[in-house]
Amino acid sequence: MLGHGVFTLHFHPEADRQELVGAADEYRAIWGADGDRLVEALTQISGLGFKGGFVHALVHAGDTTTFPLLFKADLAPKLKRAALSRHLTRRLLADNGLDGPKKQERSEFASHANVNLILLDAWHQVWGEDFAHEAIAAESQAAPVLRRAWQLVLTLGPRGRQQQLLSLTRPRRQPLPRPKLQVSFKLQR
Repeated sequence: MLGHGVFTLHFHPEADRQELVGAADEYRAIWGADGDRLVEALTQISGLGFKGGFVHALVHAGDTTTFPLLFKADLAPKLKRAALSRHLTRRLLADNGLDGPKKQERSEFASHANVNLILLDAWHQVWGEDFAHEAIAAESQAAPVLRRAWQLVLTLGPRGRQQQLLSLTRPRRQPLPRPKLQVSFKLQR
């Protein structure tokens, strides 16, 4: 149950069935190994911050959702990482008014595309290029809306992704600390 300083995810099995308890342990292990780096990557890439100190996540036999935070128990380990990071990114956007249950209803495609703007670089940073390629392929096979969202984000290229992300997050980005400048002048006579 480690987190990035002030942000923690708590994973709980829906019931005391062995497969749910084991899956919750797997999510905890991912979070324990990579949670700090993941939160750091997401906040650094997006310029946004999490508003709360913790979130409880339920591991169950159903589908993975963000609102409420539910994780599917029977995903392969790599897909558990992808699901955890995708839904954590959606929570980050929601904490800053850029996503949420009502926005999801309006445009699931836009929500996933916005998440992908951050997630692609976060995956590269935390788990490497191979993981990013495998996760994109798996997500694209899993749902047509994810495939379309990945196609859009990948066609933008790095500069296009950065511009889209800045236009999305600019009003809510954390201000960067201003460097302290020490300037001294010597007047010559």
